[in-house]
Amino acid sequence: MRELLSHRSWLFRLAQQLVRDEAHADDLCQEAMLQAFASPVRLSNPRSWLARAVKSLGLRSARDDARRRRREQAAVTARAGEAEPSAVAVLERVAMHRRVVDAVMRLDELYRAAVLLRYWEDLPPREVARRLDLPVETVRTRLKRGLAQLRLRLDQDFDGRGAWVAPLLALHGGRDFVATTVEPSIPVPGGGGGLAAATCVTGAAIVKTHLVLFACGAVLLTSLLVIWGWSDPEPVRSARRAGSDGARVAAQPVDEIATPTREAVGSSARRAAELGTEDVVADARQLRGRVLGVAAHPVPGVRVRLRGDLGGVADASITDDAGYFTMPHPGVRAEVVTDEVDLATVLAGVIEPAGSGEPVIVATRALGLSGVVVDEAGNELAGALVRCVLPRDFRARFGDVLDYSRPPTWTVQTGDAGRFELLKVGRVPGAVLRVSLAGYLATELPQPDRSSSAIRVTLTRPVPVPGSITGQVVDAAGAPVEQAHVSLGGAVTMSGEQGRFLFDMGEAGREREVLAMKRGYLPGRATLAAWEGEFDSSAQPFVTVALGGEPLAISGLVVDARRRPLADAKVWVVDPTVFGSLPEGLGLIAVEGYLGGGLTRAELWERFTQHGRPTMSVDRILDTNPTAKWNWVRTDASGRFTLTGLLNREYTVAALVPDTLVTIVGGPIYAGTDHAVLMAAAEATVARVAGRVVSSAGQPVPEVRVQLLRDTLLLRREVVGTDGRKRRGSSGRSQPGRSVVTDESGRFEFRDVGTNGVYLALSGDQIMPTAFGRDGEQPPELRGAQGLAAVDQPLDALEVRVSLRLHLRVELADAEFADRVSAVDAAGKRISLWVISGDGVDRLSQFPLHDGRSEVLSAPESVTTVVLHKQGREVRRIPVALVPGQVNVVRD
Repeated sequence: MRELLSHRSWLFRLAQQLVRDEAHADDLCQEAMLQAFASPVRLSNPRSWLARAVKSLGLRSARDDARRRRREQAAVTARAGEAEPSAVAVLERVAMHRRVVDAVMRLDELYRAAVLLRYWEDLPPREVARRLDLPVETVRTRLKRGLAQLRLRLDQDFDGRGAWVAPLLALHGGRDFVATTVEPSIPVPGGGGGLAAATCVTGAAIVKTHLVLFACGAVLLTSLLVIWGWSDPEPVRSARRAGSDGARVAAQPVDEIATPTREAVGSSARRAAELGTEDVVADARQLRGRVLGVAAHPVPGVRVRLRGDLGGVADASITDDAGYFTMPHPGVRAEVVTDEVDLATVLAGVIEPAGSGEPVIVATRALGLSGVVVDEAGNELAGALVRCVLPRDFRARFGDVLDYSRPPTWTVQTGDAGRFELLKVGRVPGAVLRVSLAGYLATELPQPDRSSSAIRVTLTRPVPVPGSITGQVVDAAGAPVEQAHVSLGGAVTMSGEQGRFLFDMGEAGREREVLAMKRGYLPGRATLAAWEGEFDSSAQPFVTVALGGEPLAISGLVVDARRRPLADAKVWVVDPTVFGSLPEGLGLIAVEGYLGGGLTRAELWERFTQHGRPTMSVDRILDTNPTAKWNWVRTDASGRFTLTGLLNREYTVAALVPDTLVTIVGGPIYAGTDHAVLMAAAEATVARVAGRVVSSAGQPVPEVRVQLLRDTLLLRREVVGTDGRKRRGSSGRSQPGRSVVTDESGRFEFRDVGTNGVYLALSGDQIMPTAFGRDGEQPPELRGAQGLAAVDQPLDALEVRVSLRLHLRVELADAEFADRVSAVDAAGKRISLWVISGDGVDRLSQFPLHDGRSEVLSAPESVTTVVLHKQGREVRRIPVALVPGQVNVVRD
């Protein structure tokens, strides 16, 4: 292969002598090289063989051009006598042109620029590369991906490929494309320069062996429709066997993907150049991972790439026959995703700077889904959250360790016209589309098994029935208030027309206080008088909740022990009023957080997503933006702050210095105060926190990430269900600080650290996640949280013991025998099991079994027995001796 590639420059010069068009010469050169790569015979004289091949291809191309010109001339002559097209036919052509132009203009910017220069300006790839200041291989890659993205959009817009291919062919006279002169006067969407600035097109629809350029800047690669299986309504991956006959290998479903004929990707710089991005600085380590399909089989021949939080990408690789890939380790936090336009990443691999685990990436065929969300009367609903959700048993389908795999974020919010678009989601059996909007009953529908643009979702409001609770939200003057959030116990809804709302008694439980809030108003409360006595399930109480005037604020100053202002400190209310959980998530939120402008999850998605694809990770979004759960403000250069959205009451206020995690707590401070002062203590920091991380056997553990962490907020909620039982919920946030990685001796060190309430969070590929110095749930006022300050060891000589991470999976012969699994140690004490994934951890005393199988669970070394449960009753104990470095399968 290297020998053949060494002749490429010479071969390109030869091809240029045969044809005048540089792009055509490059095509001939590439086709000859592909034939050489596929030749079963070893070439003793590659240069001579390549010369004959490129001359033969050039002669064949010339004959094809001559035949095409004769067909076009005959077609033009035949058309000269045809009747003028009807007005309806003209309108249909114009409509088709407009829809394709719209699809082009909706391409991602980096692809759109390359496509317009190549096919609108008719520039060869090398000239496009010069204008964009990019390597020519990058341009070719962007053209390929842009056209594939265009096909996917058209599939979605027309509800299938067959619905748009035939009309586009018809625009050019059917099977044989005819050069014509068209002068439509159609304004192109988008405005601005380039294609969007043009209002008409005058010229020929240029036909080559691999592209068509037609009126209004609409572009289409018609020969690629055959290669990509245009008769199939969905994009289907296929491989092409290079050879003189150009025969094709049959396309297979994505769960049986054929291996594309590709050469291995070269150096890190070359990979980044092909992707049109800057390199991520890599270290000397190699990253190894695997790509699986949704049926848990290996997927060969798939290109994967690294992606950073902000969408940047770097190294790329191709999977081998067993689905494995290798690439230089980036040395920074990143994701590994599939780099195929027709495939969607269902589970992305997550890479940590010091990580050495093997990420598993799950890929499947990509779908484009779009539609509209309406109410019962057919009115479009804006602000509805549309999510494509994986089935609950999805991870249990895999016997591989998925500790380094992150689920997708296929989420989008409907616009003013109620429309939504999820451009690239994965086709997963059992997945559902979940649609929710406050004030309406959430609904689910099965994920379509093919791309569709005709999805229609109808949301309904709850209907009053015996036992339901109805009411109305009004302002201080008694006028109805629509779109107010209303909570009762664990249920949350939104007021509709005339401020009306409804709760189902089963959701509300036996709670009696109704709380309503809307930005710009003080919240309102009301008590269900009908429930003052004995609980009555047949009651139908009606309650009116009156909102108050404008919320209040607290302003003040944050200073250090010498009264110098502390800039860029985070300031928040520690003891806000808990509201409940909004339908779109984030857990419990605070009234003050919402009224003060803290974003809900739906608002976060609206701000940070495009076509359902996040521009950064969920963790990054939540860490860098005030939310309705943890709504904070930063002090300015003079140390001043203002907290808004407050109720008429007193508060505890905290300020945190991000670099040291020093936290200053003050209060009570009454809302309306404008001169509050928060002052740090003189002994707020220690000069050095250091030590070493060791295993349970006392051996040093290298490559452990040690991070300073400070819990900042803990919201608690207690509700009483219809059965009279109390149910407690909590939700919190933490502030991450600096982090280091232990050396070969397991040692770590930090300088200038605030120790009160600060603890160490330890994570690594070989250990169980550990919180050292954290003394349980910290109280809301934060005053009793001692953290490292209460550790009974010298802070500059700490010894932190961790447990090795072991993996187990339960597989039952009789799926009905048990429905949950737990674990105990040698003393019979219940030990929590963990599910560790790229986006967090779930730690539970019991995990569900799906069809007799668990997902791969993480467990500490102390586990000696696995316990099976059925409907809350223990049914069997199985002794285990878990072995590190493998998935321990527990069968019964």
